[in-house]
Amino acid sequence: MRTASFTDRLIGSGRLERDTTDRLGGVGPVARATGIATDARFERPFGAYSRLGFEVVTADAGDAMARLEVRFGEIRESMHLIRQALDRLQHLDTTPLRSDLPPVEGAAFGWSEAPQGELVYWVELSERTVGRVHISSPSLHNWPLFVASFRGDVLTDFSFIEHSFGLTPAGADR
Repeated sequence: MRTASFTDRLIGSGRLERDTTDRLGGVGPVARATGIATDARFERPFGAYSRLGFEVVTADAGDAMARLEVRFGEIRESMHLIRQALDRLQHLDTTPLRSDLPPVEGAAFGWSEAPQGELVYWVELSERTVGRVHISSPSLHNWPLFVASFRGDVLTDFSFIEHSFGLTPAGADR
């Protein structure tokens, strides 16, 4: 971050507009770098998240630098969450932190905030065995935004823009 030749490649590169991100359903740091404060841990808190304080880190520029700034902020917030959770664990009684899976059958929908954005699962169980799993990864939502972000940039900035999205082809092939 202290090298002008590096930061010059990020500032203004791969810029996304907030309305484009919202219209195409962006998630995670890609969406938060355009000012959209979306985070599954905050919007639908589960377990201890409702008792832990944290900030949804956002930026407004929508470029590769904003995506990097959001990630740096998320590292800070993650450390804050970990410290709070460890402090609470020290004050718990002897309640076990894990339990056996009861004999269940059926299907369930769940989500989590992964490093790249909201990760959604559909799981089918039968006789304590996972029958089917369907996953919607953040890459599935953010690939169209990557395409929208590469307009007017020079070809040599392609890798900087691509890496700022953190996409995986396998994540979109579900």
